[in-house]
Amino acid sequence: MDEIIIIPDVHCRDFFKKILQIKDKKIVFLGDYLDPYSPEGFSFENGLANLEEIIDFKKNNPEKVTLLLGNHDWNYIWQFNWASRYNPKYSADAHELFKTNFNLFEPYKIIGNIIFTHAGISSGWAHIWNMTDIILNINNDWNKILLDPFKEQYLSIFDIGHARGGFSLYGGIFWNDINEISANPLDYIQIAGHNQLYKTGSFLDMSKMPYWNGKPFYCCDSREVFIWKNNKLQVYEN
Repeated sequence: MDEIIIIPDVHCRDFFKKILQIKDKKIVFLGDYLDPYSPEGFSFENGLANLEEIIDFKKNNPEKVTLLLGNHDWNYIWQFNWASRYNPKYSADAHELFKTNFNLFEPYKIIGNIIFTHAGISSGWAHIWNMTDIILNINNDWNKILLDPFKEQYLSIFDIGHARGGFSLYGGIFWNDINEISANPLDYIQIAGHNQLYKTGSFLDMSKMPYWNGKPFYCCDSREVFIWKNNKLQVYEN
């Protein structure tokens, strides 16, 4: 398989810019472009400018670049305060940016034997909701979610599990938490973000857990660029 560059949760940071000159590799952004962590010194204005740059990068490289959506992005698509650090001051600007470019974003991406989502797909959530029917058949009606997000067949992908303060047993593809993962229910390797780990540039290989069942599941820290190379995940070094 070709090498794949992976950009976890940007959250207004600029670490992703090191890859903007790459022309020969597939690049997957895992979502969550806005809502900065205040101690890090990045502002929401930084985030909007970065998101515009990322969108332009996608427009200029439509076949190479994939833009996924995260739980924080849906805050501004629907203008609901569902995730932390929601900024009402910039909500209208962010909403317009996502809305006018919604066709550039995807709920998941399959490349070879890997499925990329923002937060991953847990065995518990997949078992409850029959993941195959909900996710892998959603493409035909994806754009309708913007207008009618609460159709029954879509609602479960936005589930918020107990681990993230929600009312569902397990989170969906935008809210799944690493504490909800005990096995990989898919016949794909999974790569997701959504979690800020203790060490920048680290990732969790969930398949190293005792009694793990299924293909590998990797959770990337949200402050560094990664690359899938030689059938393994590693930090990208340019």
